This record gives sequence, structure tokens and C-alpha cells, in this order.
Amino acid sequence: MIKSFLQRAGVDPAQVQLADARGGDPADRVTPQAVVQLLRYWMTTPYAAQFRQSLPVLGVDGSLYSSCTSCAAKGKVFAKTGTAIGGDYVNGRFSVEAKSLGGYLQTGNGSFDLFFLVTNGAVAASLEQAGLQTGDDLASIAAILQQDAASG
Repeated sequence: MIKSFLQRAGVDPAQVQLADARGGDPADRVTPQAVVQLLRYWMTTPYAAQFRQSLPVLGVDGSLYSSCTSCAAKGKVFAKTGTAIGGDYVNGRFSVEAKSLGGYLQTGNGSFDLFFLVTNGAVAASLEQAGLQTGDDLASIAAILQQDAASG
């Protein structure tokens, strides 16, 4: 069922690996290519606006409410976060297995560009730094991309 949906959506199923589809199983993996293909698919459906509006909005709500609250991109980035963090008990730090942000950037003419950012293999001294700071860094990059898309 999931494979046939991906095929209909123009997503290469070979770029998606799911065990439970929640993202909590280490076997759950998706490539940036598949994320972009899926985001592009949703832009072509009659539900594009509803899908976009269901995503957290930069500086406004959801997991992006506290990022970029006074920047020019506030309210113009619609994106879903993803986080996989583990403990490095030998060294007393945290491992950022993956931190991602993907969705849509409102352009200057009111249309939307899609984007996907991911970092992996980073280390952090605290859980806050691993999750919140890494997320804020990705949100700041998304804000820069949005402003670039809005200017031309």
C-alpha cells in the first residue's frame, strides 16, 4: 500500500525504507531525494494549501514557534522537523544522528519553493544543544533561503 502510493506520487520506493513508518525505528530511512519528490507531489494536489498549512510555521507555531521569532522570514517557512539523538555515554555527550527540516518557502510572488536540510553525525555537550540549538541553526538557514527566494 505505501509502495504503491509512493509510486503514484512519483517517489522512488528504493529511496524509502520503513519498518514502522513513525520514524522511531532505526530502520526507518528516507533519502533527501525522496523527501523532495514527496514535497513536490503535495504541491501538485488539490490539498497543497491544506498540507502546507498543517506544517509548523517558522516563528509562529509547532516545533518552529520559538525559532526566528523576529526575522523577516517569520510566517513564511512551512516545514516539518525530524530528530534522532542518542547518548554517547563514553564521552558524556550527545550524538545527533540526524536533525532535519523540510518543507516550503514562500517566495516574493506568493508561490512556494521546496527545501530540505539535514545534518547528521554531529556531537553536542547537552541534549538542549543537540536538539534545540541544532534545530534553531537549521531554522536560521531556512530563513536565509526564504529571504533569497523572496528577493528573486
